[in-house]
Amino acid sequence: MTSGFVSQSEQDRQNQRSVLGTFLFLVSLGVAFAGMFILYGALRSSMPAWPPPGLPRPPRLLPTVNTIVVVMSSATYHQALVALRRGRRSRFRLLLLVTTNLGVLFLLLQALLARQAISMGIIVGDTLYAGLLFGLAAFHAIHLLVGVVALGVLSAMARGGRFGARSSVELRLWGYYWHFVGACWLVMYVLLFMV
Repeated sequence: MTSGFVSQSEQDRQNQRSVLGTFLFLVSLGVAFAGMFILYGALRSSMPAWPPPGLPRPPRLLPTVNTIVVVMSSATYHQALVALRRGRRSRFRLLLLVTTNLGVLFLLLQALLARQAISMGIIVGDTLYAGLLFGLAAFHAIHLLVGVVALGVLSAMARGGRFGARSSVELRLWGYYWHFVGACWLVMYVLLFMV
């Protein structure tokens, strides 16, 4: 097609391929997270005490607050898409921006959590315990940062009027990613801070 026009059926096929590609990417990312969780569980169960003697349990307050933040961000993202489908574009833009800011807040709280853990004596490189704690947190934070950048780009696109009442495939696919990364945090929260 030399005119740059893409037929609706070709667009639908492209969208289906994008959904499949995203699904496969999330499955592979899920396998990576699962591998890290299994490693954590195996090492933890092989130790006579967890945390090891002389080391404190990781703090719970900041991870609990971050859990609330990540759940709220998933809810605001979902509500943003609902607002867009209903033609409420200004509400959509606002909720998308709120979601982005909640993602930034999550990252800032993670940095505070790392600082607090270090001040408690949980220092990367000192013990396997600290390495696992910081390794899992960093792996998750990197993926959350990708999501925050994407949300920032989507927010800028929304301000430019890019999205109409029919939500675009980009919004849906980044929503899958965002909810997935949030779900990974919930598993981490239980494994690292509650059990």
